[in-house]
Amino acid sequence: MRGFTLIELLVVVLIIGVLASVALPQYQKAVAKARLAEFVIHARAVRDGLRMYSLANGSAATKVSDLDIWNSVQVSGGAECGLLGKQQFCDVGGHYIRTFVSLPGYSTWTCDFHWQGDLGFCYVYTEAGAKLAESLGWPQYPPGRSYHIMEDWRKK
Repeated sequence: MRGFTLIELLVVVLIIGVLASVALPQYQKAVAKARLAEFVIHARAVRDGLRMYSLANGSAATKVSDLDIWNSVQVSGGAECGLLGKQQFCDVGGHYIRTFVSLPGYSTWTCDFHWQGDLGFCYVYTEAGAKLAESLGWPQYPPGRSYHIMEDWRKK
């Protein structure tokens, strides 16, 4: 009789388990970076839309529907929300448009954009998230806090 012994099969299963345990964190990191890259593209579209509105009208936008960059605009829980791809940006009152970025292994980040189109920043809840933000070149602001500036758009 030819075949595999139970020990040989267990060794193969063990090797596959070890490889999977090494590969899964790397996969999660790659997924998180891909979602962040997509988010940054949408965030820049919001920034550009805010700037275009300001240039065309001589004042800052005051509601999400003022911008003509959205795939669709909906009212959710009393707040007006614009959709770009799968990313939803909502008017939270005051001076900001808010969105949430869900990153596997790094929790969900809360990101705000000033209506003037001059600043975008994210609130990072975990140490791993802070390290990821810093690896992208997003400095803490102010130092020692959990806010990370994506870009200081005032400089550009």
